[in-house]
Amino acid sequence: MSKDNVAARKRDPKQESRIRRQLGDRIRHWRKARGWSQEAFADCCGTHRSYMGEIERGKANLSIATAVMVSRHLGVTASALFKGIA
Repeated sequence: MSKDNVAARKRDPKQESRIRRQLGDRIRHWRKARGWSQEAFADCCGTHRSYMGEIERGKANLSIATAVMVSRHLGVTASALFKGIA
């Protein structure tokens, strides 16, 4: 059995969905706490409002670059963005 097959079997879609939702909830909470509308925040981050909505609802996977950009505009570190999410 190849390593790729083992890794593919160990993926847990439910856990991945939970992680995306937790991250999205955290981003939404911090965005609102800073007084940003979703549209204004998405524009500031260089993304479309609908994509930011997908991120906040846990429907989109963020790239590392997008996560770093979001964290910078929220005024937090990328590590703070992900802290406790697993």
